[in-house]
Amino acid sequence: NPLDSNNWVCSANAVDPNGSATTDVPVNHIYYTQDFGSTWTRSSFDPLPTVSGVTIAGGGDPNFAYDKNGRVYTSWINLYLQGFTSITWQLLWAYSDDGGITWQRGANASIIETTGPFSALFDPSLFNGPAADKEWLAVDCSNSAYQNNLYCAYYEVGGQNNLNTIAVRRKDAAASSFSNSVYVS
Repeated sequence: NPLDSNNWVCSANAVDPNGSATTDVPVNHIYYTQDFGSTWTRSSFDPLPTVSGVTIAGGGDPNFAYDKNGRVYTSWINLYLQGFTSITWQLLWAYSDDGGITWQRGANASIIETTGPFSALFDPSLFNGPAADKEWLAVDCSNSAYQNNLYCAYYEVGGQNNLNTIAVRRKDAAASSFSNSVYVS
């Protein structure tokens, strides 16, 4: 945290070894410290899909970025099944203004989302749009007109155009959702 070096947040990929995770078992938890890592506390925020009654099939890749005012952002992936016929791949985001204790999802919680038949897991071209993977967040902490803009770079794969590229989306500091992708490779 640029305003308090005692405050850190972290998370890790976590999987259910039995393969039976549902929406009431989070894929990854967020932890925070306010004493330079001497003690850690689990946030009550559960980074679950935006719909209930689904079976989590995977996800993770959590990461964090602080803005100049101490707001911390996180992003993560949820891959979930609705029955065993449809699969959704979501790249989601949230923010915390209290050092990771509580979190709020943006008005549009998805950075990018795509769905497809179950077989899209094995052939990403079957998704109705590209899937996002290996995301990374960055915030402009300069004193420019772009101060506190949030950027998400990620690998975009599959969809009807069978993409295989690096993409970036931007959330302006005052905005509640991300822009469309800009391709960089």
